[in-house]
Amino acid sequence: MFESLARVSTAGTKLGSYISALLPQSRGGLKKYQKWAIPELPESASAGGIRPGAINECASGQVPSEYVARGSGHDMACSSAHWKYVDPNRAILVPMAIVLSGFPPLRYGELGKGSVHVKLDVGRPQR
Repeated sequence: MFESLARVSTAGTKLGSYISALLPQSRGGLKKYQKWAIPELPESASAGGIRPGAINECASGQVPSEYVARGSGHDMACSSAHWKYVDPNRAILVPMAIVLSGFPPLRYGELGKGSVHVKLDVGRPQR
């Protein structure tokens, strides 16, 4: 997702520095990001809270726990051989992505292609 994270040995530390940069400048944030500063961001915000936060958001957003487990990178093979054959493919990741993007969740257990771009030619006459 972030090319700059692929080039560092400690991606969590780098991501944490991105998060800290969004603090208000009076609390240690970077001046060049003040336009996007997040006043509600706690002083202790770090990359370590992203995964648990995303998991909890999806769980409260009606995403089936099986999808959340696979989409969050957990190894489910120890619970059943079934999970050795189920990859975290796009269809399984879509329900999580929808909830994490702030859209209403799909119906429980439903897979789908997710949100699509708006069609701007709706009112044009067909030729």
